[in-house]
Order: sequence, then structure tokens, then C-alpha cells
Amino acid sequence: MGATSEIFRHIDNEESFNDFFAGLVSTALDNGPTVLNEIHEGFQFSSQAAVVGTQRNGYGNHISANESNRTLDWVIEDDELLIGYESKRGKDVPKDSQLREELRKLNANSNTGQQPVLFVFTDHMTEPRLLDDDSIRWLSWYDVADRILTINTDDPAIKLLQTMFEETDYDGFSGFTTFEQSPQWLVRHDTEFVNMAFELDRHLDGVKLYTAQGSVDADAYTSRSIDLLRRKDYISANHAYLTAHYHPTGLAQAVQNNYRISVLVPAMSNDIFLCLDMNGRKNNEVQEFVKENSQQLITLVNNYDLTVKTSYNSFNNPDHELLEYDSEDELEMIFQKKCGESNWKRLLFGWDIAAKQPPKEIVRECVSRIHELNDVFFESSDYFDSNQLPVSKPE
Repeated sequence: MGATSEIFRHIDNEESFNDFFAGLVSTALDNGPTVLNEIHEGFQFSSQAAVVGTQRNGYGNHISANESNRTLDWVIEDDELLIGYESKRGKDVPKDSQLREELRKLNANSNTGQQPVLFVFTDHMTEPRLLDDDSIRWLSWYDVADRILTINTDDPAIKLLQTMFEETDYDGFSGFTTFEQSPQWLVRHDTEFVNMAFELDRHLDGVKLYTAQGSVDADAYTSRSIDLLRRKDYISANHAYLTAHYHPTGLAQAVQNNYRISVLVPAMSNDIFLCLDMNGRKNNEVQEFVKENSQQLITLVNNYDLTVKTSYNSFNNPDHELLEYDSEDELEMIFQKKCGESNWKRLLFGWDIAAKQPPKEIVRECVSRIHELNDVFFESSDYFDSNQLPVSKPE
């Protein structure tokens, strides 16, 4: 595997990635259409399917109606299908004009009875805004990778494709391992949490993972002082929760000001709670915001089906678990009178995320929820003006 992996050190940009992918797909097709049928749900390819064009050798004739001689990244032809591909990585999305011209080229070069289709592959977890046309289909590169990685095969080209996706980090977060009481599980659980935290960061738009020296900055940490542990019974030697924090791009002080989007996973179970985490004890502006906007917060909780939990400053206090509230009377009492005190120092507004669903669905749901929290708690919305928020983006 080491020698094979060395091949992929040459993938250093979008073009080389596309070249490797199209070349390996072409080779895999020598043994049948398995790889195409796995990638394209709803399409059935025959043994005649072949790669007939790439960005290196081009495809078809120039179309006079096009302003430029568009080159598709690769093209696959079958008896009844002609499929062109436009690939973008990172945050990039093809422009409407590009897709319009690529479709025009496919239509002009298709044979009678062939269905021209343009597939757009991007790194997004959910479909970005693309040219509205029934002939355009979208897939995430992460879905493509997931489908190829699940193929059980001895085909050397498909196995190289699988290695390519692993080496270029498209295998991503693979979910949480079922709990077992062992040191190995604890280490694996921690690693899986960190993988999830960085996987979310890759798919967020306008929100970033808060890091310290390139690592997830845990909210609470293991104390190295045995004497301190003996003297202060509210300090735990181990994490009760693994935590990762997120903030609007360019607004890292939101985390430092104890007003942040957080993902909490208990150290001893596969539960996920994603929330807006605000600390009224350490930030007086939070206390004022909560008290002055208690009714708006209750309306927000109801409209977004948010769960409200509260905590001491540290999530690692062994004698005090997170408390959960759903009564409007209790919420009003906490918002008006308790915020910043004892077990109400932290207020958490969020959702439980099912950890047993497929990893890609966990990521999709978390990314969507993080964007929702960002829109409501860091920008002007139907609930708050930006000048009311304890921390907000500059106008």
C-alpha cells in the first residue's frame, strides 16, 4: 500500500485529480461497467460504456454558438447515454454560462437516440445553486468516494480509485464505533470525534472550526495537578464531554467571549448535541441579552424545536450533569433570574443529532444545523437585530 500511495503524491490540483479519476475509471471499464453503475444511481450502463474524451484530449467539435471552445473534464459514451462531467473542488461552483455551453456541446455531439446528461461533481455536502436544467445532475465528490469505497472487488483499477480517495481524505469521518468498555475504544472514540469536527469544518460556508495550534481546542482539559484534583472536587481528571467550537469566519473572539456554536459528545457514549453555547457567568453581555430577550428566545426555541440545556462553567463537573428544560415557565424563570448562576452559568440551545445514521448524514445534518445557528445568533434575523446580540458580525 505504501508504494501505491506514493502514486497519489502527484495529485496537487484539480486537473491532476480529474486526470487520475478519469484514467482509472477508463481502465476499470475494461472489466465491465460496475464502477459507473455504483456511482450513478438511476442509470444503467452497458459493457459498451467507455471514456471518449478528457480535458487533455478534448471531445467533439467546437460549437459556433459558444463563446469559447469548452472542454469537459471527461466524457463517457454508452449506447443510449452521452454523459459529460464538470468537476470542481473546494468551494468552487461552475458558472451558469459554463454549464450552458457544455450542455450545448454535448447536445451537438450526441447521436440519435442518445440522452445527453451533464454531471457536476463538487465538494459540497448539499447541492449548490446550479443552472436550472433538467439535463444537469449533481453529485458530491464525497458521495462518489463513498460509493466507490463500498465496492467489494479485486479489480486493480477500482482498488486504486479506493486508495486515491483515502489518500486525498475523501474517506472522511467514518462514524462512531459501538461502545465497549476498553482503553482502545476510548482512544478510538476521541479520534472519531476529532475526525468529525474537522469533517464538518471542510463543509461549512462562512463558519470555521476554532482551533489552537492546528488541533481541536477542547473546552475543558485534564489537569496535571493531583493536588488540585484533591482540593477541588469539581475538577475531573478526565473529560466528561469532548467539545469542538465553531465561529463565523473572522470572528474567533466569539469563542473566546463564551458565545459560540459547539458540538458536544460524551466521552463514554455515542451521543451528539449541537448547540449555541453561551456563558452568562463569564460574559455579562450574555446575561443582559438573555434577560432582555427572554420572550424572543422562547419563541425561537419553539419555532426551531430547540432543546435547552444548562451547565456549570465546566462540562466536566462529575457531580452535576447537564439539566434539560422544556417548560416555557421554567425557561422564562431561567432567562430572567437564573442565567449566570450555579447550574445555569451556561445556556445551551440546540438539537440532539442521531449518531446511528450513516456518517455522511451525520455530517449533512450537523452542517445544516450549524448554518441555522449562525444565521439566528450571529446575524440580524426575525428574532434579533445584530446590535442586540452579545457577539455579531460587522455590518
